Amino acid sequence: MTARLEACQRLLSRYESQGNDFLYSIVTGDGSWMRHYDPELKSQSLEYRHPPFPERKQSKTRFSAGKRLLIICWDHRAIIHQQYVIKGTMMDLGTLAKTRKKLKNE
Repeated sequence: MTARLEACQRLLSRYESQGNDFLYSIVTGDGSWMRHYDPELKSQSLEYRHPPFPERKQSKTRFSAGKRLLIICWDHRAIIHQQYVIKGTMMDLGTLAKTRKKLKNE
């Protein structure tokens, strides 16, 4: 609780000294698990059928078993970085540090 209070006080003092420039320099991010699948396009499912034959029924698109972690970072204007984490990679401080380094270089 004390560490949070100190962090908030430091942020407030930076805002008081730098104003909106400080707010505009903030970059934040989040990660979310996304399922991936290959949907069938409507044009791919179209085919000519002779009138007496029934139309082909569309089956529902099913999710694959795959999920990937998507990391998105943004500032006050727009999304500035997005990446899928490579399958099997652990989301730890090392991975976050690499993402932060990429952001600094962009």
